Amino acid sequence: MNSLLPRLSCVRLLLLGLAVLAGVRTTEAAAPLAPSHLTVDDAVGPVGTRARPFFGWRVNDSDPGEIQSRYQVRVAMSAASLTAGRTDMWDSGEVAGRDQNHVAYAGPDLVGDHAYFWQVRTWDKD
Repeated sequence: MNSLLPRLSCVRLLLLGLAVLAGVRTTEAAAPLAPSHLTVDDAVGPVGTRARPFFGWRVNDSDPGEIQSRYQVRVAMSAASLTAGRTDMWDSGEVAGRDQNHVAYAGPDLVGDHAYFWQVRTWDKD
């Protein structure tokens, strides 16, 4: 599906992204909306990627001037695992930072011919 990745160096897998929002709602500031434009190795919904891909997303915050203050990326072998709060491949934990692109996967190598699911959660300063 992604012709930019050499076929011989690709691991065949499917990474599907799920976005989750996390923010503290106050009377003055709204919680950020769920991240959008989820990418893996700069592609939306790739069918093939490397064994150690990188992730990206776009933060959506309706409050002017708000920026991402923390994020968490989780990868699992099923969407059901992520929905149930289980991460069987990798959990970055809460990371203080504004990174939104080229966030490196740091779990065990992903294997070909297997679908993986990922989720990102972001926080703003509020």
